Amino acid sequence: MEMALSFTERPIVDTLTALIADNLFGRFPRLKVLSVEYGSSWVAPLLRKLDHIARLYSKDMWRFGVPPLTPSETFQQNIWVAPFFEDDVVALAQRIGPSHVLNGSDYPHPEGLAWPMEFVEELDGLSAADIRSIMRDNFAALVGDPA
Repeated sequence: MEMALSFTERPIVDTLTALIADNLFGRFPRLKVLSVEYGSSWVAPLLRKLDHIARLYSKDMWRFGVPPLTPSETFQQNIWVAPFFEDDVVALAQRIGPSHVLNGSDYPHPEGLAWPMEFVEELDGLSAADIRSIMRDNFAALVGDPA
């Protein structure tokens, strides 16, 4: 049971669904959430499902106010994702924007890279500026590093 519920994307999907459905980011628009250790294969299906469900809701069904944005727009504004290197990182960057993708080696875990610069090999097709953002600048901006 623990393997089925805890060591998959289920915890992050359930958590982010609750945050978006409860309009947390509409109430606290400057709040930032980072998803680390879950990869990113779950992002596109989740955003499709959330946007679909949101279209079905009437305005009076939102418990904490009607969100100002669609769920996918809210995600793209308030959530950053550190994909596994074997995920389709370019597709993730295209889906949520390269400014919300983070590099993380996760070494010595099996899905980690001993040399974080190897992650660049997964970014083929992105611009040099987007690669620099993913590899360094996005996280630096989140922690307030001015360099």
